Amino acid sequence: MFSIKSAVTGLGLTLSVFSVVYADNSSDRRLAAVKVLALSHNCRALYPGVAGGVENLMVSDVSIDEATKTEVRRIGNDPRYKLQIDSMAYTYANSPEAYKLKTLCQNYVSK
Repeated sequence: MFSIKSAVTGLGLTLSVFSVVYADNSSDRRLAAVKVLALSHNCRALYPGVAGGVENLMVSDVSIDEATKTEVRRIGNDPRYKLQIDSMAYTYANSPEAYKLKTLCQNYVSK
């Protein structure tokens, strides 16, 4: 049965993953970085033991600019963002659209 909640959650997950393209100020860029790191966290859980990482995700997506890549690296090394990243990863993993993570994570695995 279709529900508004699952439609909104699915749309939110899809838009949040691709919002990296539109990160034009520092707070948007910070949020985009958290989302990329959360996706990487979920990909690591889906593909345990596979050589891959957030760098593979960023290299494979030409829409991520250098400033956002720098922000992803900075936030990824800052323990103050761990809770926010973990919370976003949990939200992605438990959304009705979680089945899309496998497709989104294909670029996580090193080639």
